[in-house]
Amino acid sequence: MTEPPKKRSRPSIEAMEEAVPKDLSYLSNDIIYDILREVPACRIEALSNLAQIEGPWSDLCCNKEFIPMNDGYLSRRYFNSEKELTKTLLYEKDEEREMYHIEDSFISTFRMEDPFKVCVPFLPNICGRLLIELRRVTSFPEGFLSKIPPRISILELDNYEKLPESLVSFTVRQLKSPYLREFKASGSLIPDEIEAPLFIEFYETWKRRTFFTANQHIHLRTNSDGCTELIKYFQATREKKAYGYAIDTFRKSFTHPLHDEATLVFALFQSGRPSSSVNISAFSTTEEVEHY
Repeated sequence: MTEPPKKRSRPSIEAMEEAVPKDLSYLSNDIIYDILREVPACRIEALSNLAQIEGPWSDLCCNKEFIPMNDGYLSRRYFNSEKELTKTLLYEKDEEREMYHIEDSFISTFRMEDPFKVCVPFLPNICGRLLIELRRVTSFPEGFLSKIPPRISILELDNYEKLPESLVSFTVRQLKSPYLREFKASGSLIPDEIEAPLFIEFYETWKRRTFFTANQHIHLRTNSDGCTELIKYFQATREKKAYGYAIDTFRKSFTHPLHDEATLVFALFQSGRPSSSVNISAFSTTEEVEHY
């Protein structure tokens, strides 16, 4: 009669920990690439020390670059052959400048009356953060905004008058994008008649979403009619005021119909002014809070 095979003893936790290399240089290139991909290009300076390490960390760090655009003028931050962070301006003679991914864009009419023409060649490559700052602008050149793809992660609109109507469809298109993390308009109001539907559009799009790339935060203001419509639509309840606090707060939380880990919070703040502040935050309980 043969003896049954002996059970193999499982190694202790201490033994397993000792078997795992603690030197990060042992990580595979794929893992290192995934780690570095999470670092926004605008934080390329944070990689300066890693770029000095010989091996895959240095090689992959030195492949990263940051391309910002300021009113159509591009610059490039990258690691040179000495692995030092360098900044250069990209002039018209640079044949590759229309192929770069532009991760930080600033379009303003405060310094240039017409910055739109010089920006046109780069619009399809805009992603990341986009700040549009307007003064005395009633419209954009035809087709200008439609050239910007819905890959914006941070969208900021700033002016001292009402935003032009042509921005409405562009804003709605960006609100439908799963890449948008933050949207806010300061010093201006989107036209009254479309404000409430704008928030509702974002909420309805969020309910149809099947994946969540990042937390999202929308900060805007709406007029008194918009307040009434939004409170009714979201069925938001008034919170009890803190002592001495003059602002009425209406709030409602929603769980995604298909993904329990995804939540949306609607909050409206009334202070007796003609317009009220509205915040919408969509986030996943499984996501880490980002600090970039």
